Amino acid sequence: MSWISSLPQQDQANVDSNDHFYRNRLRALQAVDEIIDGVVNKLSDAGLLDNTYIFYSSDNGYHIGQHRMQPGKECGFEEDVNVPLIVRGPGVTKGQVTDTVTTHTDLAPTFLSLVGGDIRSDFDGSIIPLQASALESYTLQQAKAEHVNIEYWGFALAEGEFDQGMILNNTYKALRLIGRDYNLYYSVWCSGEHELYDLNVSFALALL
Repeated sequence: MSWISSLPQQDQANVDSNDHFYRNRLRALQAVDEIIDGVVNKLSDAGLLDNTYIFYSSDNGYHIGQHRMQPGKECGFEEDVNVPLIVRGPGVTKGQVTDTVTTHTDLAPTFLSLVGGDIRSDFDGSIIPLQASALESYTLQQAKAEHVNIEYWGFALAEGEFDQGMILNNTYKALRLIGRDYNLYYSVWCSGEHELYDLNVSFALALL
């Protein structure tokens, strides 16, 4: 938290550089789009598309200029940890969007449930509801649907033309708590500093 709060405001040259950095990342994703298109077409040609689940996600998000940070991904803020999860397959309603809270630990039990496998008791994750009927009964009042832990141990590496090298004191543990009337982020850093954000409002509480 200390190193983030002391970052200087980015000047126009820095902002323009980060905009160019962002555009280049979008250009790089064109190859991913082509791969996905190729896979879908092959499944369709083989007559397997309607009987196949496709999960699309990412290992992390990415900040480019937010919170005055140079491009990177090792923080606990929304830009870094809120990743896409798009599912297509039998019984999945087209265009349906849910605010159910999930993590990648939920993928293993979800995959096993789809193939009729056994869900081990030592799994950290839970089955992600995919069908509309399951989503209706999977409310935000369930504990697993309300919270997720976030933690990172080590350094933060800034990228881009205006990078500031490696930040060593970037170890934190955090908790996201999301319900119908609240959306909170709380973190404790290796420095002993605390942060509390209410993502439903435009201000944050910093607990030092």
